[in-house]
Amino acid sequence: KEVQCADIVVVNFTVLSSSNYFTRLARLAGANTSSVGKSGGRHFNALYNECLRSLEKRVRMLKHDFTAVFDAVEEDAYNNVTEERKDDGIRLDGKKAVYKKVSEEQTKEDETVRTEVKDVKQKQANDKISKKERDPWGLLYQKKLEDMKSPPLELFFWNRLVVDEFHYLQEKKDRSRVLTLVLGVKSCYRWCLSGTPPHENFIDVQSLAKLLGIHLGVYDAALPGVKLSRRNNNEESGLEKLTAFLEQRSIQWHETRHHHAQRFLDMFVRQNIAEIDEIKFEEHIEKVNLPSGERAIYLELETYLKSLDALKGKKSTKAALKSKKSAKGDRELRMQKVLEDSETAEEALLKRASHFDMSAKASTAEEACACLVDIRRTQLEDCESELLDFITRALRQRNRILQLDPSWKGCQGGMKGEVQDRLHIFLKDVAEKQSISGGADDEVHEKVIDLVNRAKELVKEKPRIYDEYFAEVNNDNAEEEETVGKKRKHPSTKSKAATKSEEEERLYNMKYRLREYMHKVRGCTKELCGRIRSLRYFNCVRNFTTAEQSDIRMKCVGCSNLVTSNEAGVFSCCGHQGCLNCMRHFSDLQKCVDISCSAQVKPTHIVPASALIGSGDNNEGGGKYGKKLTTIISKVKKLVTEDGDRVIVFVQFQNLKEKVAKAFKDHKVRALQVKGSVDKQIKALDILQKENPGKDDPRVIILTMDDESSAGVNLTTCNHAVFVHPLLADSQQQYDAYETQAIGRIRRYGQTKTVHIWRYLANDTIDEDVYKERNCSSD
Repeated sequence: KEVQCADIVVVNFTVLSSSNYFTRLARLAGANTSSVGKSGGRHFNALYNECLRSLEKRVRMLKHDFTAVFDAVEEDAYNNVTEERKDDGIRLDGKKAVYKKVSEEQTKEDETVRTEVKDVKQKQANDKISKKERDPWGLLYQKKLEDMKSPPLELFFWNRLVVDEFHYLQEKKDRSRVLTLVLGVKSCYRWCLSGTPPHENFIDVQSLAKLLGIHLGVYDAALPGVKLSRRNNNEESGLEKLTAFLEQRSIQWHETRHHHAQRFLDMFVRQNIAEIDEIKFEEHIEKVNLPSGERAIYLELETYLKSLDALKGKKSTKAALKSKKSAKGDRELRMQKVLEDSETAEEALLKRASHFDMSAKASTAEEACACLVDIRRTQLEDCESELLDFITRALRQRNRILQLDPSWKGCQGGMKGEVQDRLHIFLKDVAEKQSISGGADDEVHEKVIDLVNRAKELVKEKPRIYDEYFAEVNNDNAEEEETVGKKRKHPSTKSKAATKSEEEERLYNMKYRLREYMHKVRGCTKELCGRIRSLRYFNCVRNFTTAEQSDIRMKCVGCSNLVTSNEAGVFSCCGHQGCLNCMRHFSDLQKCVDISCSAQVKPTHIVPASALIGSGDNNEGGGKYGKKLTTIISKVKKLVTEDGDRVIVFVQFQNLKEKVAKAFKDHKVRALQVKGSVDKQIKALDILQKENPGKDDPRVIILTMDDESSAGVNLTTCNHAVFVHPLLADSQQQYDAYETQAIGRIRRYGQTKTVHIWRYLANDTIDEDVYKERNCSSD
């Protein structure tokens, strides 16, 4: 009744994206509630549409026989549970079909349940559901439809559906459910509002049209060279992916689609330009010189990630984060520790430029340096141990193959389909110091040679303990069964030709598996090279940062001269030291000052010792929270206490946001965070929206720059916006959209003061790279 009498009903995104809403909807409609996945997708959309169809029948029942609805809901719930417990039943969970195996005891239990009284069965089917969830609508004690509690939005036909900040429905993964709801709710009119709507390509316009119930055309791959940010690629079937390659659309076809999209924009989209030019606006870029200890920590992570090829793209880092079955010592597991809960290498570097230790294990940069040395040494030892196991297994497998086919030794492959002996090639490369792609140095090569020699000794001492990895392809289990005397067909029952064919196939599989296994050996060898270089570089940087300027006296590897701190340097790519003149000369030739090092050196890899040795202001540490955060807090404190202004601090990453909040608290600066329930969020915003704040009211609020907390809120009482770091976005359009939303919180109608935007960038870090890339593109 309250919903029917209300003129406006306001619903938060977080309510609609919760599991309870859709579980209750499915239960009321009679659908299987256990099939509701945690995220949206094709299966969820199909289940939701099924709920809408069933809900129409339920509404008719609510109008004519309200008291019988609860019994019908209980009956459907029981039927769903019974259907799930069938022996050959299939339960859809998310987007995958999970076949449930039912034991004999469960089957007998089903038969017992079927013989019980129907009311008892329904009670058992709902035992796992609390009383509140069994009847959240009050069907048992209400008599009329108007008195129904918590009615789902789908029960009503609305006059106008308004979706504010609709672009978050398409860009956020946890909003896919809400998007399905918006498309399913019926209304006469639809308004979709956004200050930064996505319209970079046809796919963006197509998704906008879908919100209004308009179909612009089928999805198709864009023109070559156009990067799309489509989020449902994982749900594409193999046939759909293949279809994209079978039929290539012409340029004219794509041009027609763009004209079609433009017609839609002209007809259904209206743009209001905010006349805010009269609001005074000043932008400040504050450069922060990291102290020597913090800079050493940052450079160590940057070099380390480059050595693991983590900065070349997101695939390797995402694969590492998704790998949950990796054994201890695996490259993916070590990568997870390096990234420190970051999704990409770029995110990890942005956090490291803001604070030297996100794990909060070290209170100063010097302690963090000591911890890093121990961690990197441990990881290097793990990598050595893993490579030793890899080589030992490969040697053992090769020995077993040579026992069956001695002529295969050193085989180079050929036209007859023979498998190449890649372990022989690897051992030859190790002896010639060419085993690592991209080159290494004598220290790395000597380490690999030592590991190979140790592996050969281990194979001689205990060969059988290294058979487990190749046991399946070697058919070891079958041989053990035959030896123990288990039932097995006697070889004489088979023809000699068939037996010979099976042995040949088994031998081929053994060779092929060893060949593929060598990829892991080569990869681990390259990783070992990167770890040795990274540790060498960090030790060198740490020595520079902890030494006095007058203490540096080193011999250049290139010219053999003694050089001082002003003339010395180190290559970040390999960790070798030398005088700056030699380093510049050899880097122009893409060579290292160390003759044995084959690293591809560039002039940008030169790190002068003078930039690392602390002197004057550059040696002033940032304390517990680092130089950058300490500088930001000092500035905010001045703005709040001396100028009496109010400030918004924008951070993109949640763990860094918590670190910033704790830093404000320790420095006795009261700061608010928009989190928790909707009521708590509103109370936090109300404090900042007071025209005349109290003496003890917080004057600082910390927001996340890429979610709803930074969009739509009117905070004109604040006139300072502080960006702790540049925004990391997938595209230029997304970067501009999020930043426009963030700045728009204070630069809008009602602002009477001068708006100040403060951007804090750490010198010679990824901060500068991201900021320059995005702002040059926008210009």
